[in-house]
Amino acid sequence: MKKSLLILFALVQISVYGQLEYTFVKSTGTYTELVSPTVLPGAWTQTFKTKLPFSFTYFSKTFDSLKVIPNTISFTAAKDDIISMGQEYYYDINNLKPAASEVSYAITGTSPNRIVKVQFKNLEVVPIDPAESYSVNGQIWLYETSNKIEFHFGASNITDLNFTEYYFGFRDSDGSPYLAISGSAATPSLIKVVNVATFKGISSQPSNGTIYTFAPYVAPSSLNGLIKPYQFANTKEGFKILSNEKVEFQISNLIGENIHTQNVEGNEIFSFNTSHLSKGMYLVAIVSNNQTFFEKIIVQ
Repeated sequence: MKKSLLILFALVQISVYGQLEYTFVKSTGTYTELVSPTVLPGAWTQTFKTKLPFSFTYFSKTFDSLKVIPNTISFTAAKDDIISMGQEYYYDINNLKPAASEVSYAITGTSPNRIVKVQFKNLEVVPIDPAESYSVNGQIWLYETSNKIEFHFGASNITDLNFTEYYFGFRDSDGSPYLAISGSAATPSLIKVVNVATFKGISSQPSNGTIYTFAPYVAPSSLNGLIKPYQFANTKEGFKILSNEKVEFQISNLIGENIHTQNVEGNEIFSFNTSHLSKGMYLVAIVSNNQTFFEKIIVQ
């Protein structure tokens, strides 16, 4: 019995300390352009910087301003702390078409639930083949209080066959953890990139209406004092969730790979069968009302 407890404790330690700095959930919705946003012409010269209406915590560091450049948000002047939503091809100013593109932002909601929304409208680059095209629409949302980050993907027009690698992710200057979306646009997962030189991102642009949500990881032990807005129960076959409101859950393995993501409607008991999963420990991230909770399951 003592040996079993020690093994279980070791697994919990691996789960907590091996976890990525952010959790990831993919969902869908209707992409809506910002209404009367503030246009940032300075974004094209990479000199624009604006104060945030609230402090935002990113990789455990707090910032009160940001810089917006095409497809990217940067929190530091050296661009060491960045949130990137697309092709690194945009970084070369000679490949951009500022006359055809627009970078803007808007602030919605009221304190303490405001959202800074940065929009890249018809962001267009000069393709290698002049007969081809590459134009995308997207938004990056920064949430007050929860410090969530969301990528909202709009319509894209990509006919240049030279584009086969798409990069969506984060970089932090302290220790340089590089988190990025891997897999495919249909079944993406958030990973920690070990070798940037060989990492290829995903092979296609996410479709119109796709939403990527990233929430700061909080160790399960620190959530014991919070009242969970749902009920969770382990069963022999898997687990059950009961919530008064719609929630999203994501199952991840011990190295942070996304195994399954799904929405659960409110006021119903949802059962999930884990018999198809390999034996071992998994974390279930449950997102409800801008809060992320974690449950542990063991498949035997």
